[in-house]
Amino acid sequence: RNEAQGMYSIDFGPKPHRKSGLGKYSQGMKKALPLRVAKSPKDSIPLETNGLLNYSTFSWLSPLLWGVFRQGVDHVKKFGITEKESALINAQRMYGFWQAEREAKGDSQASFGKSIIRSFRTRILIGAFASLLYALLTLAIPIIVIHYFLDYLAEAENVTLKGGIIYVILLGLVAILRGVVSSFSWMLNFEAAARIKYGCLALLFRKILHVKSLQGKTEGDMANFIGNDGQRIWDGIIMGPFIIGGPMILIISGIYCVVYLGPWALVSIFIVIGFFPFMVTFAKMSEKFKDASIKLTDKRVALITQLLSSIKLIKMCVWEKAFVKKVSEMRAAEAAVLSRSVFVTSLNMGVAMLIPGLAACVTFVAYVANGNNLTPTQAFTFVALLNTMQAAMMTIPFALKSLAELAVTTRRIQQVLLMKEVDQYPALEEGSPYAVTVTNASFTWGKRALKEEVKDMGGRKRRPRRGKSKDKPGHEEQKRLQEKEGEEPILTGPILKDITFTIKKGHLVGVCGNVGSGKSSIISAILGRGAMMNVSNGTANWTEPSKRVLDHPDKNSYLLIYFLIVLSAVVLTLFKSLSVTKWTLTASTGIHRQGILSVVASPMAFFDSTPVGRIINRFSADLDEIDSRLPMNLDVFLTNVLLIIGAVTIITYVSPWFLLAVVPLGVIFVLVWIVFHGSVRKLKMLDHITRSPAISHMVTSIQGLASIHTYHRTHDFVQQHCKLLDTNSVAVFLFYAANRWLALRLDITGAGVAFITGFLVLVTYDHLNPALAGLALSYCVQMSGLLQFTTRLAVETEARLTSAQRMLEYCNISDKEGTAIPPENTQKLAAKWPFRGEIVFNNVKLRYRENTPLALKDINFVINPGERIGIVGRTGAGKSSLSVALFRLVELEAGSIVIDGVDISTIPLEHLRKGLSIIPQDPVLFTGSMRYNLDPFQEFPDADLWQALEKCMLPSGGPIVKYLEKNPRFSSVLSGSIGIR
Repeated sequence: RNEAQGMYSIDFGPKPHRKSGLGKYSQGMKKALPLRVAKSPKDSIPLETNGLLNYSTFSWLSPLLWGVFRQGVDHVKKFGITEKESALINAQRMYGFWQAEREAKGDSQASFGKSIIRSFRTRILIGAFASLLYALLTLAIPIIVIHYFLDYLAEAENVTLKGGIIYVILLGLVAILRGVVSSFSWMLNFEAAARIKYGCLALLFRKILHVKSLQGKTEGDMANFIGNDGQRIWDGIIMGPFIIGGPMILIISGIYCVVYLGPWALVSIFIVIGFFPFMVTFAKMSEKFKDASIKLTDKRVALITQLLSSIKLIKMCVWEKAFVKKVSEMRAAEAAVLSRSVFVTSLNMGVAMLIPGLAACVTFVAYVANGNNLTPTQAFTFVALLNTMQAAMMTIPFALKSLAELAVTTRRIQQVLLMKEVDQYPALEEGSPYAVTVTNASFTWGKRALKEEVKDMGGRKRRPRRGKSKDKPGHEEQKRLQEKEGEEPILTGPILKDITFTIKKGHLVGVCGNVGSGKSSIISAILGRGAMMNVSNGTANWTEPSKRVLDHPDKNSYLLIYFLIVLSAVVLTLFKSLSVTKWTLTASTGIHRQGILSVVASPMAFFDSTPVGRIINRFSADLDEIDSRLPMNLDVFLTNVLLIIGAVTIITYVSPWFLLAVVPLGVIFVLVWIVFHGSVRKLKMLDHITRSPAISHMVTSIQGLASIHTYHRTHDFVQQHCKLLDTNSVAVFLFYAANRWLALRLDITGAGVAFITGFLVLVTYDHLNPALAGLALSYCVQMSGLLQFTTRLAVETEARLTSAQRMLEYCNISDKEGTAIPPENTQKLAAKWPFRGEIVFNNVKLRYRENTPLALKDINFVINPGERIGIVGRTGAGKSSLSVALFRLVELEAGSIVIDGVDISTIPLEHLRKGLSIIPQDPVLFTGSMRYNLDPFQEFPDADLWQALEKCMLPSGGPIVKYLEKNPRFSSVLSGSIGIR
């Protein structure tokens, strides 16, 4: 079934009305009109009112870019995305297709990737047709224009300006038309990418709000979807279509080469096609390494998230260095795997650029060696075709890499979409006096595990016992599940057994019990976040709330020269790839380490005023830009710059008059560049700024899942998250559209270069060598595409460097903890300080930030050694502020605190905090083993830890400890029980 048959989620609002049949394309067909006079809303991107000309040339963007250039991003901050591109609408649409996929194939065979294709298949088909048209226009230049133009020039006695101008005009027009078709294709892909990316993220968020547990995933893992996976969806959708156009150009070029040059062209074709499987293999290797690195990235981001969320406790326990060390170790492991992915991708692109040159060399040598005469027309038409094939070959690695990463991302999203949702208990009859009734129910925080390894507290592996077992409490529930599912269930969590109670409407009920007895767990069970075990008998009910060749090679010597050139190129390519990988990842890892050190060393005021999501965004999305995309951008950019310099040099050598054309073309280029450059950097920064609130909203929503479920605010949170995603989508869409706005205008400039070069060749042909004429035309055609691609890469690279700039901002945070007293003035302490425990507050004044009221004002008191003091006061009276002052989380404005005769402001923070201990107000649970949570840095023997557990009424033989022994890592479901935490 599809969404028209009722598959939609109420969280995304009412079911959208969608026309059936051809009627659903009525709005889109209006864009086929060349011009439209309809006006778009002032507060929305003008996408729905574009005619074909505006749509294909990005002319709708010109006033917006001018506004950003003159007024900054404030000019577009108020803009909203169109309804068809909104996260809410597209999430609803994808939800319908995903549910239909699940129903048709079952969860084990369902594919979220196929659901995406079904959701946007019409747009994908139009994009495929646009790619075909672009491929044909790309091939028209070498096959038709250059071939026939050079044939015409070969008839020297018949060459006239009047007769040859048609070829020159065709050369320019075809180049312009190709650029317009390319822009149309990009615009189409941008719209699809916006719909798919933000629809996926909204659908993912909706699922997260409904899951029973995150099954071991953390807030950092979820935030990573917005920061990293969202970008991979976007890249996959806009770069993926090149997998259609690229091979298509290769196939048509190959067929024409054989027809034109004879069977010797097969040598080139075999070399080019023969390399394709290697490209696919490289892409798969890159995918494998990237997949592995993503998992390590998730773990690192998750640890950073925990560090930031618990920064106050970590500072008070002096665990900063240890946590930074662990994060750095994770980063080193991640960089090791990521370096392989970057190296393979760089090598793939480098070798792909060598293949056409190698193919041409081998073909020409074989062709001439066998007595054939190679004419300039043949040579340069063939070279132009190979350059076209080269350009297509360069896009294929990008497309394969993007599609591979998209496949990884869709699988990751699918894992979340298949998580079990919160139980919806049957509603009580209308008019019932009860709010909740629970009858003979058993619940568990854990899950069933089949034949999986478990570890004890010391880290020793062991397997679950099999075979018969004695009847023990809870065994009947296990037996029933085994009979029901035909598997051997192993309960991995403590359970509440045989629970029966009722709660009347309007009654206030208190639940009393020891630590870990299940007080918070019973509340979560009522809310549907526990797993009911005895499903055959137990019941629970509640009341429902009201994306150069030479002309004639002399043979042996040239064979040797070609061989040495190719060998040198291969070696240099390998060296380049290794260098790019080493330099970029070494730099990013260094930035990461310095950044995390600087952040952790910041005072609490920094964390109080900076959302956690913003910091996580720097260490996830920004770092991913530096790790994965910036190296590739720099690599291709520098290579293209060298190609452009070579092309301009050759054209100028053939016809020095070309330099006169450089001036007006240069002026046009500079004007376009100034407007574009001044705008695109601001748009990229706006992307970063608007992404952070979405990440923060994701993290805080996960942290408050229980409250969201309790107050039935899932719908409101989904709506709010979609608004944040829509705000970010405006910045992202405008940034990428601005790149294509520039690309088309540079394509037109490149067409001007081609026209002028062709005209100069025509009017100066009497003084030109035919081979030089062909060489100039070959390079001018190459210039058309290189100019826009390289310029766009320059801007895109600079824009991506804003990620490095943002990371460097965190590397250079000037405000550090413990700098109030110079190091030379710090006091040396006795080995066992503090030795008595006397605390004296003298006229203590403390305020958290400037221009805020004093939290502590003239506080004076003495606590004698051995005393136990309770502090009583209303909310905001300053109770917690006393501990903040003691641990110097905030430095005093006035007064002093003396412990055993030592003014704590004169000693290093590390010594001070190691001498104090605290039990935090909120329980903090780190991902890891029980032993890791008790002693993160292995400073104490097991005996001391067992003694601490005994004192907390968690004896070694108790059910909770037994459960924790069997589970090597704490899962997110365990964190639901406050008592166990």
